Amino acid sequence: MWRKLLRVIKWLLVAGLLAAIVLLIVAPLFVYGRFNAEQPVAELWFERRGPYEYTAHVATGDLCSYRTYDISGDQWQLDARFIKWKGFATLLGLESRYRLDRLSGRYSEARGQNARKPPRAHDLAPALFIDLLAGGRTVGASGFLVDTIFGSSVYLDIDTTRRYRVYKTEDALIAREVPRPAASTTGPMTIVIDKACGARGGIVARAARTLNDFAARHLK
Repeated sequence: MWRKLLRVIKWLLVAGLLAAIVLLIVAPLFVYGRFNAEQPVAELWFERRGPYEYTAHVATGDLCSYRTYDISGDQWQLDARFIKWKGFATLLGLESRYRLDRLSGRYSEARGQNARKPPRAHDLAPALFIDLLAGGRTVGASGFLVDTIFGSSVYLDIDTTRRYRVYKTEDALIAREVPRPAASTTGPMTIVIDKACGARGGIVARAARTLNDFAARHLK
């Protein structure tokens, strides 16, 4: 009886270890969002600090919490990496993925960018323990599952009276702008809730992210 119990425990440990290894390998794919439809991936608004100097407030993920970054220039730019599957992966129903990579400032005129100090860039990509898809490249016929890995960028003029929403489409980023609500010191306060916060995806996605975050912090 004890031998059978030990055998069961041993196989459970082996299965758990294999599951952890699989999750660690596929973890990078779960930091890439799906882009089969047009969906919001980021929201930005800006505060002016000086000539060609701004503080960018950027929300990603569920668009509920903002991080701030200092950028230079008169335009903002957001970069993302896209992955398109092919062949067997497509037959399995794997959906193409995207990942936000970088926020930076830029100048609308090239001579202005050359004459002034370089615009600053900020990394938005999460830390990965194993990044199987590092680097942008076209895989083409030589790739088994991946058709191509490519980058897409979107940029617009900075207007502190506007709020910008960035969307991912089938193969690119697009941006739309709306008036930024003006602050009011009189009358009742109105809070508009137009999105759900706190959603983190399915069980596998959450487990993969948790394992990747642990490994990135403690095993590198």
